[in-house]
Amino acid sequence: MRPSRTTDPAVRFTRQRAEFTAFAAFVRDPAPPLATRLPRAGRRCALPRPA
Repeated sequence: MRPSRTTDPAVRFTRQRAEFTAFAAFVRDPAPPLATRLPRAGRRCALPRPA
């Protein structure tokens, strides 16, 4: 059976780097103003949206 995600190292590195960048941006600035936070929360990062 083939894995659902590509195991090519370059692809894996790019994906992990994108995930890390989104996470680092969230950690650095966890609570921007509500107007900017709500629309992009689902798009930019996979973390659950703050209540």
